[in-house]
Amino acid sequence: MTSAEKLVDVFTDGACSGNPGPAGIGVLVERPDQTIEISEFLGSGTNNIAELSAILRALQTLRPDDCERAIHLYTDSGWSLGVLIGGWK
Repeated sequence: MTSAEKLVDVFTDGACSGNPGPAGIGVLVERPDQTIEISEFLGSGTNNIAELSAILRALQTLRPDDCERAIHLYTDSGWSLGVLIGGWK
């Protein structure tokens, strides 16, 4: 497998109208052999809940063979990245 064949690109976004307010997510997962699009209404929530929920939904789409792949996560939420990899609470 080439490095491009091993790559999974994950694009996520979460939003709400008001904070808290009606919230939703958008997810795009691109593999060499498959593209998955997810959009989901979450109900009432905060923007941070929506951002983390989008990342969670993306991770839930991963397959067992993805453990051999590099996963590139693209998000516009610095807070989510801080929680996931920066040790933030």
